[in-house]
Amino acid sequence: VQGGFFAVRPSDWVYREMMDEIHRGEYHKRLGWGRESYGGYYGAPQIQGFLSYMYGHVLPQHPTLYKESRSLELHPCYYNSMIVTPPYLEDGLCRYDSSIKRKNDTNTTNITSASSNTAECLDCSLVPWSELHSAHFTVCYKPWVCPLHKRFGPQCKLAHREWFLTRQELEEEVWNQSKSRNLDDDGWNTNINLGYCRGPRHKGYVPMHLPHSGGPSII
Repeated sequence: VQGGFFAVRPSDWVYREMMDEIHRGEYHKRLGWGRESYGGYYGAPQIQGFLSYMYGHVLPQHPTLYKESRSLELHPCYYNSMIVTPPYLEDGLCRYDSSIKRKNDTNTTNITSASSNTAECLDCSLVPWSELHSAHFTVCYKPWVCPLHKRFGPQCKLAHREWFLTRQELEEEVWNQSKSRNLDDDGWNTNINLGYCRGPRHKGYVPMHLPHSGGPSII
């Protein structure tokens, strides 16, 4: 489970099962929750490892409560996409389908685009932007840290531009701010950040302000 995005159906029974496991607190640094190999990766002690353990091991042991215990993994090239995550792991297995192993050759001819009907290991960076449902700003960095975009591919740039367009829409349509803020076209990646970055990194970011609050700046 990727902690950046998950959707659940409310269930009092599942909630109580989760609370029981948390209170039991059986977590091993290497073997993870319940010593069932749900550990050893980023986020394993927290929500990413815990939900994987609950829906992959604990809840399926109650077949009479199938509706509450079932789960479905959405394809990470389309939902909560990291966009540029390499399709193959270090052991040569496909990141999204362990039944697919990288061929012995050193080229990438077996990495296929999203439009192929015979895709072996889908490269998320080749998925058309219009087909993404949500993006996760980790590999591409957060837009509000104003990263140097020359290190990223076109998909990361599109994701950042979409974020800044959403911010602009919020300010203009809800708060009616941006039109009066005189964001200069200073030539620093303005085709992507729309003037909300005066320069690289946090110091270059132009924060959003709550209207009529006089309070601190926010993202």
